[in-house]
Amino acid sequence: MERKSSPILCPAVFNAATRGKTQTKSELEQLLSLGDHKLDRLSPLLPVLPGLPVNITQNTAPKLGRANGSTGTIVGYQFPEGTIVKSMSFQECPMGLASKPAKIIYVSVDQTRLKHRLPVVPENIPNNTVPILPFSCTKKITCLPNREFRVKITQIPLTPAIAATTYMLQGTTCEAIVSCAVNEHGRQNTSLYVVAPRVTTF
Repeated sequence: MERKSSPILCPAVFNAATRGKTQTKSELEQLLSLGDHKLDRLSPLLPVLPGLPVNITQNTAPKLGRANGSTGTIVGYQFPEGTIVKSMSFQECPMGLASKPAKIIYVSVDQTRLKHRLPVVPENIPNNTVPILPFSCTKKITCLPNREFRVKITQIPLTPAIAATTYMLQGTTCEAIVSCAVNEHGRQNTSLYVVAPRVTTF
């Protein structure tokens, strides 16, 4: 299953953390509208496209480069058997919506050099590639009016690396950075000193 020109949106799996309860339709709609920063850095709808730069958002295997804050590029992916991809468009951009979350996403991680090819990586995937598997966590979600519920979220721990906050860049090394030094009120960005050391040369 491959689309070279259009991304595929992979939905997260949401399960009620309380036994015997299920998510209502309104709760699911709210979960899908949340940003990944409210879901422990797990995206409710993860775009997948070969060549897309991504951030790894969980420490799943730091020795293999799968650490929180690591960056890389998607080089391949696998969906569970029976997954249906429905064609759709968003703001006139064609894309697909998968009926199931991705089973595995292969990422070429920046600044990581593996001594051996991992046995779980298919032959058609480039060398120095690591597999990213689904990650689960439980979060308490507050919704209006004054209601809370707990939900278990399962998703591949990746987010697109098209842009990042200063907080997300801490501890990383980048080839190049474009930073906005002035905010919308015309005031100086006091966190610029944190962004500047992320590159090795000026």
